Amino acid sequence: MKTLGDKFELASLWPAAGSIPAALRVPRPLHQTRYLVGGKIRKWAGPVKPVFSPVAVRRADGVAQPVELGSFPLLGAQQSLEALASAVAAYDHGRGPWPRMAVAERI
Repeated sequence: MKTLGDKFELASLWPAAGSIPAALRVPRPLHQTRYLVGGKIRKWAGPVKPVFSPVAVRRADGVAQPVELGSFPLLGAQQSLEALASAVAAYDHGRGPWPRMAVAERI
């Protein structure tokens, strides 16, 4: 076991990609291309933000590489304001459809 005083490559601390059990591997990245506003699913064709696992894997050449988990839409001000207006209307000071809805219905 190498100590902090020893010289070592940080990449050597990460598992090799092939050593991760199949049940624990990310099968493929999940790229979100839709978002929900006002109870409706909308398609997003704008910019997205990639999401990476905090755990990297070591490639065959020994270099550590982060694992891409997917991406999510980088919604803009207009979409954010629409989502906020929709949420305010659904809550309606505690009298709207959202707070009166059963949890199973919300899901």
